[in-house]
Amino acid sequence: MTEQPSASFSEYLSDLRTARGLGLREAARAIGIAHSRLLDFEAGIDQHTGRPCTPAIATLFKIASAYGIDAIEVLDRAGYRLPGVPRGEEERRLLTSFQALPTAKQRRLLAFLAELQDET
Repeated sequence: MTEQPSASFSEYLSDLRTARGLGLREAARAIGIAHSRLLDFEAGIDQHTGRPCTPAIATLFKIASAYGIDAIEVLDRAGYRLPGVPRGEEERRLLTSFQALPTAKQRRLLAFLAELQDET
């Protein structure tokens, strides 16, 4: 499914959810985050700090998986690039392989990647 361009990433997230007929809590549950956090992402502002907020890469993968869309599109719309992986077929294969994993294995891989990031 190709989404129509939105004015901002936060609007894009909201459009993805509403296009699927999902309420905020239902979508947050499918993604695996608190509904208040999804609200922050869709507003583009953290409701506690008033600062701009964008989901972490791991959360973007969860969003793509929950909404059944290409992770590359979500990463691009959020302004992320995968470090050390050239744009193109190699990156697409990596993300396609990730999306083909069962949810439990995706979460294990994301947790492992988060640990690796913490080591740097």
